[in-house]
Amino acid sequence: MAQDEALQTAKLDYLAHADPFKSHSSQWATYVFVGNTAPLEFADNRWKWAALLGSFLIFIVWYLMPKHRS
Repeated sequence: MAQDEALQTAKLDYLAHADPFKSHSSQWATYVFVGNTAPLEFADNRWKWAALLGSFLIFIVWYLMPKHRS
């Protein structure tokens, strides 16, 4: 869904369920969407988080291992 459509849907849903005093147009009419209305694209960065978590766990295990000194 494009950003402008999402904003319109959210606004209509808000007006349908909001308090009558808060749904007055003076509360929300000043917000106008300006700019790129294309849907937001999010990159899949799961592998980066998995690598970071794995590195952290390896560090914790290394840190908690007893030091064997001669």
